Parts: sequence; structure tokens; C-alpha cells
Amino acid sequence: MAQTSSRISKDDVKAILYTRNKEGFEFLYNQYSSAVYGLIVKEIGDNNTAEKILENIFIEVWNKMPTLDLNTFTIFTWLYRITQEKVKKISL
Repeated sequence: MAQTSSRISKDDVKAILYTRNKEGFEFLYNQYSSAVYGLIVKEIGDNNTAEKILENIFIEVWNKMPTLDLNTFTIFTWLYRITQEKVKKISL
């Protein structure tokens, strides 16, 4: 029976990020976009702006994927930091 767990290993995440694998990126988006969106809405309180920021965050993720050092940060920590930077710019 095939395993249907939504959890992937740190090595799998590295491979996804370093090779800019589109299916892997979709997986990461599906895994993390709701949490990131929730962080944005909590900070700014505007759903329309939150959607635009979320889109920009994942564009940045796509562009920076090969440079991510998962030995230093988890993927969620990386996303959280990008989110905080984007929200801070909006709040200024």
C-alpha cells in the first residue's frame, strides 16, 4: 500500500528547493500557504492585501529556492521571516 503521508523529509525538501521542482513547489505551497496567509491576515487584517502579499511571498520563495540553507532554518522559519519582512514593508 502506498504511503499517503503529507510529511516529507528534510532531504526531500532540499531536493525540491535546490532543483526548483514545480511539483515540489506546489506541495510546499499546499503545505504552508494557509499558515502563511493566517500570519499575514493576523498582522494586517485585510484579506485582499493578504492574498497579494501571499502571492509575492511564494514568488520570492520560487526565486530564492536554490539559495535556502536548510541546515540553518526550517522551511517554515524561512517562510515566516519572508512574511515578516513583507508585512513590515506594508505597515511602513
